[in-house]
Amino acid sequence: MNRVLPRPNGFTFLEVLIAIVGIGMVITGLGATVAASLRTPTLNREIAQATFMAQHMMDRVAADRRQYVTDGTVRFDSILTACPQATVTIGGAVFSCAMTTASVTAGSDGCPTDATTACQQRTITITTPAGGVISTTMLFVRYEN
Repeated sequence: MNRVLPRPNGFTFLEVLIAIVGIGMVITGLGATVAASLRTPTLNREIAQATFMAQHMMDRVAADRRQYVTDGTVRFDSILTACPQATVTIGGAVFSCAMTTASVTAGSDGCPTDATTACQQRTITITTPAGGVISTTMLFVRYEN
């Protein structure tokens, strides 16, 4: 005759260990979610600031272009070719600015076929402190009377 021994009240060490590990994983996941949600407003603000800066720089390039139009001819060599400042600090956050210039042949990449010479493409790139990148591009077309 086999007798079944009564089970003692309480949990075994293994059951407690598994419960602690499970609770730890849940808390870690919640902590990561909270940390990410706290960073989101900062990232959104930085991207908005970088977008504004890129548009502002491109507006300066366009204004500079209009300043050098004489008799219907644009002197490309006189147009702003670099960011006025390589870095800009806003509220303690440092943004970097870079401008590139590329020649685009007439009839390709948006340069009209009736352009007098090759167009010039200016691209302004703003990098946020978190590493986000915002770029804006403008194409300059030369027409002569």
